[in-house]
Amino acid sequence: MESTCVVDANFILRWLLGDHEEHSPKATAFWREVQSGQRSAFVSEAIFAECVFVLQRVYRTPRGEIAQLLHEMLLIRHVVCDSREAVVGALKLFEASNISFADALVIAYAQSRDMTVMSFDRNLLKAAKRG
Repeated sequence: MESTCVVDANFILRWLLGDHEEHSPKATAFWREVQSGQRSAFVSEAIFAECVFVLQRVYRTPRGEIAQLLHEMLLIRHVVCDSREAVVGALKLFEASNISFADALVIAYAQSRDMTVMSFDRNLLKAAKRG
């Protein structure tokens, strides 16, 4: 297998959306190689957050669809994410609530590590208590 590639949000979005004549086919070819195990893709939590933001704000994609798309990407065996459990948890919280993905990620990190959320944001603290 070739070394792991670090991917950015634009590369993921061109694959998911298939909306660019030149870039989308290249991204799709890469992701096929990741799915088949010929390559690995590292995706950081920040890139997940950027994808959520762009899909929600620019493309007006519903929360449930965003969560499903990114969760399915995380299920690909050769997608590497240092905090997979927290990202999956954050996607679930994001889908089921009105909180931002960043806040959902804070809560998911706290839950996965048995930590307390410290914030002045009352909505975040309420959501953290509900878990």
